[in-house]
Amino acid sequence: MKTKKFVALKGQPIHKGHCYLIERMINIANPDDLLMIGIVNPYPFEKMDLSRNRKPENFSIKNNPLTYFERYLLLNKFINYIGKPEILILPYFVATVFDLKQMYNYFDIKKNTTELISNKDEFEIGKEKELNNIGVRTLFLDPVLNNENFPISAKEIRNKIINNEDVKEYFNDEIFKWMNRLDLFRKIRERCLSPENTF
Repeated sequence: MKTKKFVALKGQPIHKGHCYLIERMINIANPDDLLMIGIVNPYPFEKMDLSRNRKPENFSIKNNPLTYFERYLLLNKFINYIGKPEILILPYFVATVFDLKQMYNYFDIKKNTTELISNKDEFEIGKEKELNNIGVRTLFLDPVLNNENFPISAKEIRNKIINNEDVKEYFNDEIFKWMNRLDLFRKIRERCLSPENTF
């Protein structure tokens, strides 16, 4: 039976941990599987009701400096680089924030679907019950570690970018190249330091 496998990510920014999940999804997929990447937070922040979410700070502007389009471009470059252009990149509406009927208009996960998740912290592990409640299976993978043997964190990376520290170790080479070409390190720095700016 044809199944769906997907990775949902905020990608703020897209780091080695995200790339590892995508590559593992490819490696475990059956030939006929539909593979998808869901970009979380594609919507205007003022439209959200965060009352049902376990971690509302994930949705703050300061923690989401890159636009949907910028993240889409990076992911598109990455999946073409690894030779998998057939992976679908779609907006992903978090099930605990948006009505499921709205979510399914963008990202249909009603049947035979598995999400690959990094088990780096309690928040990620807590997704299992939420996803199981809507019929999605979960597959947890060990997280990618930084040089200090801690799971790679987008928050850590953003803080290093703000402080003009070297962050190359956190990125796949192709992503790092396009982060530079699209001037996204500067944009992250400016947007995180000036969250009131629109972009």
